[in-house]
Amino acid sequence: NYTKTVIPYSLSQELMTAAFTAALNGIYLFIIPVGIWIGSSTNDYQAFVASFIFYLIFVPVIASILMKVLYASVNAMQVGNAVEHMDQVLAEPEIPEKRTSQKPSTYNVVYDNVTFSYTEDETNAALQSVSFTAPQGKVTAIVGPSGGGKSTIASLLPRFYDVEQGAIRIGGVDIRNMSTGDLMDTVSFVFQDNFLFKQSILDNIRMGNPNATEEEVIAAAKAAQCHEFISELPQSYQTVFGKDGVKLSGGQIQRIAIARAIVKNAPILVLDEATSFSDPENEHLIQQALSELMKGKTVIMIAHRLSTIRKADQILVVDHGKIVQSGTHDELMAQAGRYQDLWNN
Repeated sequence: NYTKTVIPYSLSQELMTAAFTAALNGIYLFIIPVGIWIGSSTNDYQAFVASFIFYLIFVPVIASILMKVLYASVNAMQVGNAVEHMDQVLAEPEIPEKRTSQKPSTYNVVYDNVTFSYTEDETNAALQSVSFTAPQGKVTAIVGPSGGGKSTIASLLPRFYDVEQGAIRIGGVDIRNMSTGDLMDTVSFVFQDNFLFKQSILDNIRMGNPNATEEEVIAAAKAAQCHEFISELPQSYQTVFGKDGVKLSGGQIQRIAIARAIVKNAPILVLDEATSFSDPENEHLIQQALSELMKGKTVIMIAHRLSTIRKADQILVVDHGKIVQSGTHDELMAQAGRYQDLWNN
């Protein structure tokens, strides 16, 4: 829907700008032959030359002013649309929280008959009656074709959205009965696209745990395989990331995000295609970092590359919003089904 809306709008703006520019340039170029034609039919050459020079100077000035007005109007329209979208986001009702928060004592994750749709069309649900248990201290991998519902499963655990039917429980506690703070303290996330703030590398890693000491941050960076390249930066851990600061590759940003999750040390970890855009060298380092991060945690791993989840304790195959297969890699490869097709292709 976003693409269908933005592309025609962008094309209309570009066409309007191009047409206006062409018209102004055409008028400017048209003045010269017209002026010569008029000049050839008059005897008052001094008046003609004066008028001709005046128009040669005047038209570009007017054209530049009109172009500035055009660009300002385009920017105003873009700002207006942006404000409208911001209003829509701000108008969304807040997800309700209980006055008293329940805290889990164990960290197994249970999806109990979960149904969810991004729209009001219930016939087009993103998830349909999804049920599974991610045991404490084990790795549960979720695979399947694009658009099958993998990332939706991950986005429901931190309550980016609330389930429509069913429940998600951590250690027997419905996540709707946990405060946002307690839930965020319980779960860490590493996504395929990670954001770094325009602050020092030290502060970016410390986002996972604001109370972490510098020694703890460095230990996390070493575990995440990023201490070496951070040490080579102009100001080491005090180097500022951002537009006017240091530039980092996607793989380096990913490892910093993993260091952030390590220093947070939450008992539940969600990995959403954490190696999908990395090159072979970075993927090897990221896999080493993830192995360190996953130790002893309840892990839900959304995977695109099946080779990365071969050793998972259980693998769930999701297609069209439903779990169609589950088991270990060897068990699923022994079955003629969706997982075998994905692996072979």
